[in-house]
Amino acid sequence: MPKFSTRVKHRDGMTFRSKFEASLYGLAKASRKTLEFEPKDAIISYVTHHRYQPDFRLKNGILIEAKGQLDVHDRSKMVAVKKARPELDIRFVFQNARSRLSRHGKTYGEWAEKAGFPFAEGSIPLSWFNEEKGYNEVPNTEVDIKF
Repeated sequence: MPKFSTRVKHRDGMTFRSKFEASLYGLAKASRKTLEFEPKDAIISYVTHHRYQPDFRLKNGILIEAKGQLDVHDRSKMVAVKKARPELDIRFVFQNARSRLSRHGKTYGEWAEKAGFPFAEGSIPLSWFNEEKGYNEVPNTEVDIKF
């Protein structure tokens, strides 16, 4: 069971994530109605559709994402894009790669390295323009990304 900040214990020993859940359970039990809390065989997977448009594409197909700030939404989105389309060469150019994700956390550059994204700071390196790649276009396809 995932960790939650609020736990509520019902008098019969059941643990709920909110007082409201515990209340609904109690009302049903008091009415002698049967219900099952968080049934393990009813876990439902779902897919959300998202699209990503890179900031720049070099002639050799390298995709560039320019970032001054790198928030949690940007990080999770880019990891999901990389997972869905691992064949794409996506690289970051950070305004400042030494900026920290949080006060004592990783730098943008450290995050990029760990997530498997090449990166630069301040400008697109000339060497990136000169690299040879096997594709010049990103096919316009939609991909399901599971969260």
